[in-house]
Amino acid sequence: MFGRTLLAALAVAAPQPAPASSLVSDAPVRQLIDDWYKRAKADESPYPLIASGAVLDWPKVDDCGPKPAYAQPRPPFELAATALRFDYEIRKLTLHDDLAKAVVRERGWFYAWAAEKTYQTAVETTFVLEKDRDGHWKVLAHAPHPTAVHPDHVDDPMPDLKDEWEARQRKE
Repeated sequence: MFGRTLLAALAVAAPQPAPASSLVSDAPVRQLIDDWYKRAKADESPYPLIASGAVLDWPKVDDCGPKPAYAQPRPPFELAATALRFDYEIRKLTLHDDLAKAVVRERGWFYAWAAEKTYQTAVETTFVLEKDRDGHWKVLAHAPHPTAVHPDHVDDPMPDLKDEWEARQRKE
């Protein structure tokens, strides 16, 4: 009886370890996500940021059109790569010692030349990240899902992107 009481008292008095999520800094994870979108905007391959054996919710290479055999598939629906303007917000970030999950709301603005209007689209992307043996975060899973633009994020009035659209057309 005395032994159980002593153990219970020690358990209550002993300092409790902090939850794992408070021990891990979120700065490297946020930097990895920022690097992901910078690479997409620059039309660079995301493969240096992807973990070995990653699960990517992308179409097969054959579905992306003709490509050379050595070409690595890229995320086909990245708003950062296709939109005239792009913004993202990390809505939820869960960290553990060697795993992290981020839910990111992406917004992209496009110009519809026939209607002469700007429109906005949204994607909710889930990233699952793991820390490799060297301590670097890598993307273990990436799943973009088109979604409606959240009512709090609808721009009224929409920006006029006609000049940006025309400049992009001249480059192509």
